[in-house]
Amino acid sequence: MNNYQIKHWREKTKHYLLKRRYEDALAYITSCIEQEPNPVIDLFEIRAIVLKEMGLYEEAQADAQRMINLNQRNARGYLRLAQLLQYDGFNSKADHVYMQGLKYVHKLDPMRQKLKIASTQLLQRMQKTRPVQDLFSLLPREILLNIFQYVEFRTIVRCMQVSKNWKDSIKREFSFFSKLDFSEASSRSSKFRDRNVMTVARYSAYAKNNIQEVIGLEKLGILTPTKGLLRCVNSIHTYKTISPLNLPHLMPKMHLIWSPFIELKYFFCATSVTFSTVSKVILACKKLERLELADVVPDLLFDDMDWDKRFDKKHSVLHLKSLQFIRNQIHPFHEKEQEFLASLISCSPNLQELVVTYQSNLISTLKENKQDLKHLHIIDDTKQKSIRDIFYLPSSLENLSIIPSTPSMTIASAYLFSIANVPTSLKSVELSLFIRLTDQEIENTVKFLVSSPNLRSLILRDSLPISSKFMELFTYLPHLEVLDLSDNAELNNDHLSHIVACCPKLEVLNLSNCISVTGSGFVSLLRGLALLKRVEIVNCSSVSKDAIDAARAKGIEVTVSNQQNASLKGTKRIRLI
Repeated sequence: MNNYQIKHWREKTKHYLLKRRYEDALAYITSCIEQEPNPVIDLFEIRAIVLKEMGLYEEAQADAQRMINLNQRNARGYLRLAQLLQYDGFNSKADHVYMQGLKYVHKLDPMRQKLKIASTQLLQRMQKTRPVQDLFSLLPREILLNIFQYVEFRTIVRCMQVSKNWKDSIKREFSFFSKLDFSEASSRSSKFRDRNVMTVARYSAYAKNNIQEVIGLEKLGILTPTKGLLRCVNSIHTYKTISPLNLPHLMPKMHLIWSPFIELKYFFCATSVTFSTVSKVILACKKLERLELADVVPDLLFDDMDWDKRFDKKHSVLHLKSLQFIRNQIHPFHEKEQEFLASLISCSPNLQELVVTYQSNLISTLKENKQDLKHLHIIDDTKQKSIRDIFYLPSSLENLSIIPSTPSMTIASAYLFSIANVPTSLKSVELSLFIRLTDQEIENTVKFLVSSPNLRSLILRDSLPISSKFMELFTYLPHLEVLDLSDNAELNNDHLSHIVACCPKLEVLNLSNCISVTGSGFVSLLRGLALLKRVEIVNCSSVSKDAIDAARAKGIEVTVSNQQNASLKGTKRIRLI
């Protein structure tokens, strides 16, 4: 493609426009775009001119945006899009486009000066016609601090672009930059790593080196956070890595990303990390109180797994209060890997919440160390058919959950509970039941639940095997406030009448996919449960619309469909950097 061909396109399109043959001009340039395997900026610019002459400003703006996407360093796309936005009456959006153009256009671009002049002229015109209100002069500082306390970080960055006075006023408030949240950063931000490092360093200066929380820094392409946060290493107490890092060559040194932050109290990691990496981070950040690991994978060399020498409850005491340890089940368990979790639990005497993938020595470890656990969540996605024996539960336990890793999965084997040592403090239970429970296992499960009379919340997934025991079960649970029996085809109106009689304090009820429930059973719920606030009856087609309307008239929230509302159309996502 040469200049002669581009000149030919322009002249022929201009010929059509002079004769006011707009449809022919649009058809011609569109066919040229479709015939080219790699259309250039000039083609979209010509079509944007035609669309503008036809009064189709939105379509013309789309072509101008394509010009920017094809070459972000070229000023023509920014000029064309901003001019079209001005024609359409969107001066503030046009000003934002000019600012983006001045940021990304190459300094040697011959159109850059024209872009700068157009931006200045528009800014002057906007200031004369509609001056920006100076909220920082109109409102007291205490009120502004209260307002910005509930404002997201990306909105704070956007506010800095309103005017120079807004920017200077925001920069003076170091508390606005104590939490850096880059979770909404665009995927393209990682391409400008060096510039992002300087930006983060600037935020560090605005915060007076007192940044306390960092979220999603890896989305900016920064894998060595200390480059931008060097002066804030000792102030950061929360660090969240929310995106996966697919860098196998960095796996052995990945601990160097987080280990410099020795004052960390909360660390969340959504990327894959090895056992050795976890051990090094824990030893470096000895003040950790909350640790959440979403994907722990085995080390390549088992000989390198020397954490049994690093974690000893007699010599190294951890301050962990909450631990989430999700082990990737794709890889087979190694004996030393099971010892790792046991070592962590034994070194954490203050542990109160444990979210963990099931392993064979889990319950024995809890019994041996006797922590005052209040929350125990077991994730079970193993394929082994052996029965899991829950022969011990801490006496202080308040919440117990046994669920598969994903809602679409089912538990592969049954769980047996110790009836003699059921915690009296147990208030919430969530169980996913094995679909082929034997009579003995059903009896054990029901006795366990019956032995917890203080239950406030009961969620039973795949509860079909124990449907015959519902009449017995709910007689002993008078304090229930939340009940979930979804996906149970055998649950009928008689069961609902019994639940109403035995559990008068129910506030939330989930009966989704309980196809045997009819309108009369639903009405009995409305009459008998005076405290009912929310009920879900997704796919309960036998419940009439009149009964649903009657429930809503009483102020009860009724969910009849699990389809979420489509996201509302609005402005494009704001680029943080």
